Order: sequence, then structure tokens, then C-alpha cells
Amino acid sequence: MGLQAEPEAIPGDWRKRATTLRRHGATEAEIAFLQHQRIELNAMTSRQLIDFITGKLTVNGVTKLIPAADILKQHARRLLEQQLAAAAIAELKPQISKQVEAQHLPSKLRDRIASILQKTPETPWDVALAEALGVTKSGRARG
Repeated sequence: MGLQAEPEAIPGDWRKRATTLRRHGATEAEIAFLQHQRIELNAMTSRQLIDFITGKLTVNGVTKLIPAADILKQHARRLLEQQLAAAAIAELKPQISKQVEAQHLPSKLRDRIASILQKTPETPWDVALAEALGVTKSGRARG
């Protein structure tokens, strides 16, 4: 691949490491190379790395995973549910928008958020806003 090697001092018993490399299919030339140098994966460009990994997966017969039938059915139903929910919400959107516009917002909303953030500075501002509005995690206003 034309990647630049860098020197590497290998600590420990090299014979054990060489035995392990052989067991995992390294050639004698690769083992000799690795005894004194290395090439980091980040020496590759992104395209080289992707092509290298894709090539190895292909050579080893790895293909796309298609889940088991029960998982496919479960996910298919979830996708259909999301599609139907989006269609239902689209129909209700104008009515919802009118109701939202008619809602009274609390006075001094910024001050309420600042007060919440002063007590719990780790709280994100949008969570503090929800709290100031009395909106629960389900999205419904309390009270």
C-alpha cells in the first residue's frame, strides 16, 4: 500500500510473539518486518482504510446481515407505525398549531429559566424551559 513504516522496539519475549503471529497466519516475511518496525492504521487515508477493510471482509465471505424473521417483522411494524403516526400528525398539525398559539406563556420566562439553571447549572436550557413550562417528559403540560 506504500505506507510509511516506523521503527518499533518490541519489549518482552519476541519468540512468543512470533509464535502467536504464525498461529494467526502471518508469513515469515511479515514476522521479520514486525520484529523491528510497524505501520499504524492512521498512516492510511480514510479511503485506503475503507477499501482495505471492505476487501478483507469480501475475501472472507462476509456479507450484509439480514436479521431473523421475528426481528424483521418487529422492525417492519415499527416502520409502518411511524409512517401512520406521521400521517396522523400531519392531518392534526394545523389544529395543534392553533392550540399552541392560543397558549399563554408564563411571564418572565427567561428569569424562570435562569433560576432553574442557577440551582442546577448542569441542566440544559431546553430542559429548564420544559420545566418552567411545566411540560413533562411525555410532552404534556402539568396541571
